[in-house]
This record gives sequence, structure tokens and C-alpha cells, in this order.
Amino acid sequence: MKKIRRFKLTEHTRETSRRIKKSGINLENLGLQEEPSLKEFVNTLLSETDASVVYASFDDEFSNAKNFFDIFSAGVITLGKNIENKINSYTQQELKDAAQICALEFLDSAFDFVTGLIKEEAGKENFEILPAKLLHMPEFANRYAKEQDTEVPRFIRKNEIATVQEKESLLPLLMEKLDISKISVSNENNIISPSHTVAFAIQWQRKKRRKK
Repeated sequence: MKKIRRFKLTEHTRETSRRIKKSGINLENLGLQEEPSLKEFVNTLLSETDASVVYASFDDEFSNAKNFFDIFSAGVITLGKNIENKINSYTQQELKDAAQICALEFLDSAFDFVTGLIKEEAGKENFEILPAKLLHMPEFANRYAKEQDTEVPRFIRKNEIATVQEKESLLPLLMEKLDISKISVSNENNIISPSHTVAFAIQWQRKKRRKK
């Protein structure tokens, strides 16, 4: 069953500001060295998000996925086009980089919300969920793909980057089965838009019985 939902992101201004500071960006050059200015920058970008998701859970209707999963949920999360336009409007590269860090934090919040819904759904059927397979991420996020330190966004650090084979097999199926146009996402010539979009698959696993 497909679920389409727009939702408000949880505000994590302090954590987002901390990550920008630790990134090595010269905040003084950007006029963001003072906490109120940095907080305003983060909140301005947050106001440009239109977070939404379409996801579904499958068992036998995804026959091409049987090589990877039996029962699983898959979905597409996006922050919308406005934040992309806002970031592209910045002329200073360091300002763009700071904004991209914000966008990844927003995606992290969105991903946490959506996987929480899937975990709840699986739990009602006596299943638990395994770490997600990330089938598509924003280009800016790929710099973190091979890093494991705590500064890597949590949705990347706590989950798995899909293999090339998994991406080639599963991503086209997701784009076909999920009505991504309902959340204003498109996939033309293998280019997914808006740019701040994540596609994922999460395997369900039957809960183990506790030993008495």
C-alpha cells in the first residue's frame, strides 16, 4: 500500500550549526560567525523545505527484488525544489557548502521520521527492520559514502550504501512502482530531481522468539 505524506521537519538548529562549524568553513567570511546569524541562516533554509515521502511495503509483487529481499519497504524522500533553488542562488561556494550541510541534516531528520513509521508498521506484523539500503543520495552526500566518523550524517552512517548491482536492479523498480510524481519527484534519463532526494529499501525480518 502506497503512502504519500508531507510532513514538518523536526528542528535541530543547534546540531546543524555545530556541524557547519566543524566542517572548516570560514564562517567569518560569510558573516555567520555569531550564533544568531548562523541560526537565522539554518532556519531560513529550513523554511524552504517541503519534506515529503512516498513509500510502500512489498512481498510477492516485486519479483525482481527477490535476489535481495523477501519482505521489504521502499521509498523516496525529498526536501522539494525550493531549497535547491535557494542553495543555487548563493554565489559563494563556502555558503553553498554550508547550505548543503544543512540540507543533509534536514534529510537526516526526514529519514529518521520515515523509518520510524516503517518500524512501527513492521512491528505490528511481528517483524523488525534491518539497516536501510541507500539506493540514491544527493551528490553532495557522496563525499561521506566511505567515511565512518561521527560527523557523517546519521542516515548515511547507520545504514548501507547499496551496491552497484542493487542500485541497477532496485532503483528502476522503485521509480516504476512508486508514484513519485505525487511528491513532485522525477527520474528522467537516470537523473533524479529535485537534487535533495533519497531513495531507499529496508528489509523486514521476522522477530526472533525470546528464549524462556
